Formats: sequence, structure tokens, C-alpha cells
Amino acid sequence: METGYGGRFRFECQRCGECCRNPGQLTDYEFARIADRLGMPRPQFYRDMCEMFDNGIALRPRRDPETGYCTFLAKSKTKALCGIYDDRPSNCSLAPLALNPVGGVLFGKCPAWGGGAKGTGSETT
Repeated sequence: METGYGGRFRFECQRCGECCRNPGQLTDYEFARIADRLGMPRPQFYRDMCEMFDNGIALRPRRDPETGYCTFLAKSKTKALCGIYDDRPSNCSLAPLALNPVGGVLFGKCPAWGGGAKGTGSETT
């Protein structure tokens, strides 16, 4: 994948769960889709599984109060797996990349590519 930063981005997920810290915003569609997948009425899903960002405007999956990890992350000693992988939010699908609100792509904190856009592992598509 071209990065626009003079190189190609190479990445192979190590299943560390680092991208699942401080989960991003849910769109209305993602909120409804995840609630439906879990078989939860939407008001209950909102109460039990979501929280507002500090700005009080945007909704995101609830975080574990001790670790900051997304409530849907199942983390063992050796790997981390998303409990709603097939229905995960779009910002999770982009990890370790993130869209910059003013344009472009941000490179998130991810040990799989050793920092920077050079990366290691197999190339993404």
C-alpha cells in the first residue's frame, strides 16, 4: 500500500492488542450493527457497552477502566482477538493506520512495524 510518505507500508499483525487501547468513535450504523450482532436492545447496548468521549459528543465502545482496552478485546498471555471482528468499527479495520481529521493518514503506535512507515512482515492490500 502506498503511504504518500515516500515508501510502501508493510505490516503483519502480531495480535498484541495495542491498537485496541482507547477505541475510536462509533458511527450510528456501527452502533446499530454491533448491538444487533450481540442481540442486545440498543438502549441496553448503549448503557452496558458504550461510553462517551471526554468531549461528550462522540460514542465509542466502553474501555476497561484499568487497562484502557476496548471491552470487545479478548486478550490472553500470547495474543489478542476482537470479539466482534466481523462487525468491528471502520476505525478498527484501519488499524494501525488512522485517518487524520484534517486529511491524510496517521501512523498509530504499533510494535508490528517497528515504528515509521518502513515496517516488517507481509504487505497489506
